[in-house]
Amino acid sequence: MDHLVELKNKSVYTIREEHCRFKNITLLWSIVKDSATLLWITRKAFLGRIPFLTVYFDTSFKFPELYKFSSKYTEQWHLDFIVGRNEQFLAGGMCPERNRLGCYAFLKKGALKQVIDKYKNKGEGGYHTSKPARITT
Repeated sequence: MDHLVELKNKSVYTIREEHCRFKNITLLWSIVKDSATLLWITRKAFLGRIPFLTVYFDTSFKFPELYKFSSKYTEQWHLDFIVGRNEQFLAGGMCPERNRLGCYAFLKKGALKQVIDKYKNKGEGGYHTSKPARITT
């Protein structure tokens, strides 16, 4: 257990240091275990509050329970929360049945570009925790 406490403390320290180092930070929340853990540790680092932007890239193909979960905790934790959605590809019929492997990459990459274009002055760094969010533009 001491090892886990040490890892958490190092993570808290790193998050606080990066927050001081960069003017604006963006946390990418995919609503699954890795980024949910990061969100929890970040809340620990700032006494229950996240002082920077949180972004979720929505493909519109998640389980309904995930949407309920994110809505509940976004409101409960008072997150500065943005949902990026690639409406252009969705309107064009992009879905897992059409292109199983490319669907999520196209939907998330397009949403990432849109969020960067719209909020480029609001966030300048990011804690990337899920593979689709690591797509370079």
